[in-house]
Amino acid sequence: MQGRGRVDLNWVAPAWAVDGYHISRSTDGGVTFALHATVNDPNAAHWYEDGLADGTKYVYRIRTFTNAAGDSMTTNKVWTVTNLPGPGTASVSLLGPDFAILHWTDNTAAENGFEIVRVNPDNSETTFHVGTNATSVRASGLTPDTTYGFRVRAANDVQQSIWSPTLSVTTLPADVPAAPTDLIASYNDDGNGATLRWRDNSDNESGFTIERQDGSGVWSIIGTVGADVTTFADADVTDHDIAGGQAFDATYRVMGNGARAVPGAPGGAAASSPSNSSQAAHEPGGDRMHVYGDVPPIPTYVKSEWSPLNDSGDVDDEGNPIMYAGGYENEPVTLKLSHLPRHTYGIIWMRYGISGLN
Repeated sequence: MQGRGRVDLNWVAPAWAVDGYHISRSTDGGVTFALHATVNDPNAAHWYEDGLADGTKYVYRIRTFTNAAGDSMTTNKVWTVTNLPGPGTASVSLLGPDFAILHWTDNTAAENGFEIVRVNPDNSETTFHVGTNATSVRASGLTPDTTYGFRVRAANDVQQSIWSPTLSVTTLPADVPAAPTDLIASYNDDGNGATLRWRDNSDNESGFTIERQDGSGVWSIIGTVGADVTTFADADVTDHDIAGGQAFDATYRVMGNGARAVPGAPGGAAASSPSNSSQAAHEPGGDRMHVYGDVPPIPTYVKSEWSPLNDSGDVDDEGNPIMYAGGYENEPVTLKLSHLPRHTYGIIWMRYGISGLN
């Protein structure tokens, strides 16, 4: 008998006198055995153990023994594989005309991946896989306004779990909102909270759904805003994970919501394709400015204009040219940056000094 974490062994007691039984176990498929348990009851015909690892193959054999004569020959080998728990019922969190994002619960540490089957409208099946500890997958390339079935199971090298119940998903019509773009996220000056801004590319959204990924974790919905809104304030994040003077611990994406809600989805979100993602960056204090944005590129050079500007011809200890910007008392000094490339992270150093005093 075998269940999750438990194995039961049964045998027929011999007709001759014995003092007990030695039970050996192998965890390498029956190649090597070690004495695992001793049953000192000569009339015993049953033994069990529990607390075993999920989805693991165990091989057993038994010897009788007498205190006077020692062990008998071993029985034949018997083996079993403990159950690998399945992921339970899958759900859909976000849906578009050509994609669906599926979620499930990872109920075991013994799997080395998950197998997902998509049942197509013609009842053909498409199989794909994700790795260990995954709890979601994006199914892409779907047809708008079409019903698909999805089921998921856990697997490792020796066992597969049972399948989750088949989830029926109908994609959205083709006229869902266009995906937002140009998403930029930045920590607030005091390091508490982050502000998001994006470009609204549609005129038919009912609102926007905002997701955040902490570090390398899973994406979570953190809020929604109404139609035509292009900003969002996340008060539940700080720039606490600063390494090397930079904080890149929160990543965001935004999706435009369509008119049809997804039953059972967080917030009832029915979404366009997601925007670009953007990491929030900030270095508190100092005289530096950090800029980061994962948005479409423009010409990749930067033009700077100081007014007034004097070229000293000098360089610093790293070989960078030193430009002096200065003028007379009460004359403002300005810096204009243009042609700043997108997809860019940069640091601007500003050094102040006074010279020429009498």
